Amino acid sequence: FIINKKSDGGYEIKLIDLGLAFRRDEIKSQKRNEKSPLPFSFHYSAPELMLNFPELAGTHTDIFSLGVILYEWINNAPAWENQHPAALTNLQLSQPLPETSGVKGIYPIIERATARYNFQQPPNRYETVIQKLYLQEAIEKRFSTVDELIKEVENYKNNLLQEKRWWKFRK
Repeated sequence: FIINKKSDGGYEIKLIDLGLAFRRDEIKSQKRNEKSPLPFSFHYSAPELMLNFPELAGTHTDIFSLGVILYEWINNAPAWENQHPAALTNLQLSQPLPETSGVKGIYPIIERATARYNFQQPPNRYETVIQKLYLQEAIEKRFSTVDELIKEVENYKNNLLQEKRWWKFRK
């Protein structure tokens, strides 16, 4: 869930069910099937799910979703917005996360969590083999474990605390 502070001082709680739970051993044994795509949730799904590559799903896929959730939570707005599902999908696959003042300091961590290949044209214009290569290239840039992500967030927090202490000492 996400807790957002509203402009009137109250709070809004959003429950998020990504609907992405599946047994890894079952999904990895399935062949890629255009007529039976993987389940995925707009806004939060990694490109390997959106483009229906079950064999590429892993911990990094969940970390991608978490990165998008962190972005939304810190920025208090979705990373990509469009009412039309196809346009939203294209935005998610071709546009980087917008860097805003709300996520400025932690942006590199969120960017690594959500690393993906920014397709220059709709992915269906690429051969399947090329799509997969681009996806694998991006996956290699992501955090591969939650421990890696936590370590980076802890380092960010500690650096932030050190900066605040330094300024306080300087005055």
